[in-house]
Amino acid sequence: MNNTSNSPIFKEEDNNLREEIDKYLFQWKWFVLGVIITLTGAFLYLRYATPIYQSSATILVKDEKKGEASILEDLSSGTPGFSSVNVEDEIQILKSKNLMSGVVDDLNLTTQYLLEGNIKTVELYNSQPFDFTFIGQDSLSNQGYSRQLEVEPISNSKYKIKEVSKETSSGHSFGDVVNLGFGKFTIVPNKTNLSENNSWINKKYIVRLLPQFSAINKYQSALTVENIGRRSSVISLSMQSENSKKSEDILNNIIKQFNN
Repeated sequence: MNNTSNSPIFKEEDNNLREEIDKYLFQWKWFVLGVIITLTGAFLYLRYATPIYQSSATILVKDEKKGEASILEDLSSGTPGFSSVNVEDEIQILKSKNLMSGVVDDLNLTTQYLLEGNIKTVELYNSQPFDFTFIGQDSLSNQGYSRQLEVEPISNSKYKIKEVSKETSSGHSFGDVVNLGFGKFTIVPNKTNLSENNSWINKKYIVRLLPQFSAINKYQSALTVENIGRRSSVISLSMQSENSKKSEDILNNIIKQFNN
């Protein structure tokens, strides 16, 4: 019996396959470089990209014509019975500007604090090292646009401040009454959030000031309110935000304002 593995045909095919493999092995450095670039890009994206969180809450709109036992039975069965409550009306109230206005005022959402970094800027929600407070009436609502201030603490008692859109800055002491043309304000250290090693000094912070109507529109557009079932009196609220604690506080405050 002849051994066909040594035939010229098989040898030729074997040589062709080896030549093709050699072509790719010759370029192995580029394959390795491509893998390194891909992994580096993925690492940098995960390290510096701003994550988006989604918070959610539910409200059971009580029907005065139904007893508590009946409501609990509906929820446990997963097939709620007919409710005389007009859930669509309640949804419109939850999405209304009047209700969001109360939330904005209660949580002071017209003022936003951010820490400016080399790669990205992050929001400091209820963790800012100082507090910005208007004295009297500001002109933001009348002018209809926001302001951005750059604040740089230079010591425990002094700081520099300027509008982001302008070049010149001015120095002040914490607690001074300052007027940059759109209203009088003060900046004072927030002792609750200050670190013992003074790491907050010589860093740049952004104070973003929004007119009330802009803040209302901003958080209204981020809010989703919907009925979870055609015949259900349970309403779902959800909100996407870069700060999960902030969105949770907003949803909880919406429920508080709604109950009030």
